[in-house]
Amino acid sequence: MAGDILLLQIQNIRISVNDFLSPDEATILYAGGFRRQTFASPLIRNRLIILLFFIVLVGFACKKKSDDNIAVDPSSSLIKTIIQKNPAGDVINRIEYQYDNNNRITIQKLVYPSDSASFTYKYEYFPSVVIERIFLNDTALKNKNVYYLNIEGLATEVSWVSYLPDHDSVTGINSIYDYNSEGWMIKSTDFLSDSSIYKALTWQIADGNVSSFVYNIPGAGINSTETYSYFPGSINSVGNKNKGLTFLGKSNTNLVSSSMLNSASVVTANFSYMFDSYNRVSIMTVSGGTLLTISPSSISYTYY
Repeated sequence: MAGDILLLQIQNIRISVNDFLSPDEATILYAGGFRRQTFASPLIRNRLIILLFFIVLVGFACKKKSDDNIAVDPSSSLIKTIIQKNPAGDVINRIEYQYDNNNRITIQKLVYPSDSASFTYKYEYFPSVVIERIFLNDTALKNKNVYYLNIEGLATEVSWVSYLPDHDSVTGINSIYDYNSEGWMIKSTDFLSDSSIYKALTWQIADGNVSSFVYNIPGAGINSTETYSYFPGSINSVGNKNKGLTFLGKSNTNLVSSSMLNSASVVTANFSYMFDSYNRVSIMTVSGGTLLTISPSSISYTYY
């Protein structure tokens, strides 16, 4: 067997037994597998065992290194859970997300530990509509909302149907959404059944971020404006795309650093962040007054 070579290939690593053994200690590699070979010498058997162990070890190490080097885009990472806490550390609410193979949200579960209540949002997708059903404590159907999509796949109109305890249904508020040419929602108008405006929201977009937000409820005399500043170069990993809600348009490119609310008085808020090893937001801390979220609070994120 002096001219024969044993050539091993695992994880694209090719090693010749002749690198370790003398020519008369080699065997043959046939196409499709190794020929069973019995070695009388314990020394030869031990050398082969060590060689195979070495190859498997290197193969696993190379695979792990390859996995570790997989690029993760924070702006496209799907959120798994969001937990919001007050300054005392008590959980205000918890949101859990599930998605389909197209990274679209299928289930969103909102849990309020303080009153043991939960709301589960379930989504179905069709070519021109998205249907959202909302259940109380996973059983009682409370609302069915139908989002009508335009040719770009963005929701432009929503019909809201509420279900009463005796299972009768009532058509409630309908909404109209407007977008700019780049796919940002710039206006949301909610109408009552008599076609009067219940609530109107408008957004101004600049440099890939919401620069200002106007919140108006005519019947209650509420008209507030909030403006925002951002951390330059930061990556937003908590937007609509990260929640499988791309049918509601784009979200901020960067992370909010501060806000200023002009209502009955001027109120400011500051935002700070911690990140995971993939540069995704793991904790957002909010202090001051803001329309964006409950403040002060701490919001933590996990991802798939």
